[in-house]
Amino acid sequence: MSKILYIFALMLLGGWSLQAQTDNGSDGFIRTANGWEFEIKAAVNFVGGTAPMGLPQEIRSIDGYNPKFGGSFEGVATKWFGTDRQVPEWGISAGLRLENRGMNTKATVKNFRNSVPVDNTYLVGYWTGKVEMDYASTLLSLPILGHYRFNPDWKVRSGLYLAYQIDGKFGGSVYDGYFREGSPVGNKTIFGADQSALYDFSEDMQRWQWGLQMGFSWRAYKHFHVNADFNWGFSNLFKRDFNVFDFKMYPIYLQAGFGYQF
Repeated sequence: MSKILYIFALMLLGGWSLQAQTDNGSDGFIRTANGWEFEIKAAVNFVGGTAPMGLPQEIRSIDGYNPKFGGSFEGVATKWFGTDRQVPEWGISAGLRLENRGMNTKATVKNFRNSVPVDNTYLVGYWTGKVEMDYASTLLSLPILGHYRFNPDWKVRSGLYLAYQIDGKFGGSVYDGYFREGSPVGNKTIFGADQSALYDFSEDMQRWQWGLQMGFSWRAYKHFHVNADFNWGFSNLFKRDFNVFDFKMYPIYLQAGFGYQF
């Protein structure tokens, strides 16, 4: 983590040194003479979660949802093409982002495939009753995006990101229901409303992720931007050999924040 913070500190210092080389034209754009813009962003993943595509039939109802605070800090370099600096214009950017994602959900399920401890032994089988899921992840992401500025104060962007999970947790508990070992008609173990069993699949989460990012920016003041981005992961949260769940799960988050342009 200290190395990551060191990288971001270098990016910040680099931005301040580049400010002296910036060409501030009459159009109000802040960029170098050869078309580069540099920005530091801070944002929050305030809506979203990690979920399957479509609600599986095993999940009968969602009883609770709580997105965790997910802060994000990013440095971005954007190259704009063309020499006249007139809108509309196109550009491409690369960034380095450190972010947190997380959520806590509660659901009522029937024949939900899971692995829970029974008599101190983890067994794979089917759970019917209440289930709670807790997810948290810290990621270092590299987004590569195309930009289109259609107005001096507005621009949109879209592209792909590649992320490496530095730290992650996926676990939870089952309670107030029953577990059948092996199959939906296997040996039955009942858990009362005051009984629970914990599960933890943190070691089964894969490190590398990739997906789609799209968003927009509004220049509120000369140096300050308001930003919003939608991130949709294309890779399964778990490793390929993970076969406990009958479905894949993907991270989907909406992020909003602000940026300072040098």
